[in-house]
Amino acid sequence: MSSAHMIDDLAGRHESDMDDMEYKYELVGLTQERIARLEGQIRWRLNRGGGECFYVIGITNEGILRGITREHYDESVANLRSITASMNADLNVVEEKIVNDLIVGRLFIRQVRDDSYTELRIAVAGNVDGGKSTLCGVLSGGVLDDGRGSARTSVFNYTHEINSGRTSSISQRIMGFSVDGKPIDGGCSKLRKLSWPDIVERSSKIVVFVDLAGHQHYLKTTMSGLNSCYPDYAMIVVGANSGIHRETEKYSDLSLEHIRMCLMLRIPFFVVLTKIDMCPQDKYKETVSTIKRVAKQPGIDKIPYMVRCQTDVFNACINFANGSILPIFSVSNVSGSGLDLLKSFLNYLPAQENPRKICSPHTHLEVRETFTVAGAGTVVYGSLTGGTIKLGDKLLIGPHYDGDDHQGKFDEVVVKGLRCKNVPIREAKSGYEVTVALRGYPRANVHRGMILVETRDNALSYWEFDAQITISSANASVTVRKGYQAVFYIGSVRQTATIKEIHGDQTVIGCDGKAHVRVRFTKRPEFVRVGTRLTMREGRTRGFGYVDAVVE
Repeated sequence: MSSAHMIDDLAGRHESDMDDMEYKYELVGLTQERIARLEGQIRWRLNRGGGECFYVIGITNEGILRGITREHYDESVANLRSITASMNADLNVVEEKIVNDLIVGRLFIRQVRDDSYTELRIAVAGNVDGGKSTLCGVLSGGVLDDGRGSARTSVFNYTHEINSGRTSSISQRIMGFSVDGKPIDGGCSKLRKLSWPDIVERSSKIVVFVDLAGHQHYLKTTMSGLNSCYPDYAMIVVGANSGIHRETEKYSDLSLEHIRMCLMLRIPFFVVLTKIDMCPQDKYKETVSTIKRVAKQPGIDKIPYMVRCQTDVFNACINFANGSILPIFSVSNVSGSGLDLLKSFLNYLPAQENPRKICSPHTHLEVRETFTVAGAGTVVYGSLTGGTIKLGDKLLIGPHYDGDDHQGKFDEVVVKGLRCKNVPIREAKSGYEVTVALRGYPRANVHRGMILVETRDNALSYWEFDAQITISSANASVTVRKGYQAVFYIGSVRQTATIKEIHGDQTVIGCDGKAHVRVRFTKRPEFVRVGTRLTMREGRTRGFGYVDAVVE
């Protein structure tokens, strides 16, 4: 895995306290006091990187590549390995470079957790027929596609999706990585296909692929998914043979639409070109050229970066974190070309500051889906954004609106079962995506957007809220006025709402215009949290912003 260019790129780059990379000149002759300080530094970097971090040996804090002797380098690596082992973390040397007969090395450290793992959530988006579901099936199943869509059948939820070949619902698949970075997927066992619990048990890092719909007809499902699944990153999948088409008033390429949604929600994204095995070279070059133009458009302003080798993977991981580049991968789900680089990128890609967690000790779960399961009854699935949930806990679910209570009702429920990644657990912690079985509670009373909380003080719902919004539309003459109705997406909430008032002197919001507005739900009160990002949609008009106040 040696790569000269990667270490070269660190030259002159000062060490930062705010990322997941630590510089050390050498670690020799360590005292107990120095070891204790190093343990604290490693914990800090692991926290910054979501359980992963890099250490560079032979470099100064100012980014000067001085290098050290082989003897001191080996001792430094051995000392660091000993310290990380005592902290239940694994260390791997990923890169070494000779500088004037001296050595500079880059080391990768990953936390080994007994009861947990590092989780990366990737929203898989892009236009219809781009190969999103097939790519999810190949990455999670570990088996290449046969060229006729065999890999995607494991991802689809419904028979009509298999028949049409098009995703209409949100589905999830996982793959894992061991402590030494080896991919763990459904096909890595010669004896049988690994189940989700098998993959979770063998992995120190789990990548969750959230497969979203690419057809215009299911755009509301995709918008809801991007808002509610809180992804760390988005993977925009583009068929190399079809490319990205120019947008008109009558036609919108969903790849561009999904990119705009990622920008609205501040979700970092990268691009994967599929079907390169069946794409003529001239068409491939045309598609790459189009993506590069899109990357440089105002509002996106990223440097397109083609990933062609392992060196590029390391460069992409570092520069992607600061938002300066748009990594572009080229893969074939049939031949397997380029998949190793994409997997390596996912292995080293750090988790974001967990968007599924809030700084609250109080239990708070956003309901995203509901089911009825034989033997378990009503089951809800969603993101636990605060506190913990344990088996047997008594919680409140709501708001349930029947027209009698203006603010909506909350009913008491008992937690009968808990699962995470299809693994039975006794306790779920903040940041988990979990299914919760509710004893004796009718499914008819549950809908997406509800919350599970532990106390009446947190059982809140609102008809109105204030928001800062920006309007975007393919039609430059669009105007938004008082009384304008649109579907609002706020976390797991999806409901039609009316702009009741435009604050200040404004009476009209034009395309690309910004305003402070008061919004009222039309059907029922919902729980919304101040600071939550939102999107709105009505026809070809879009809006984005955030909730800045709730109206009691």
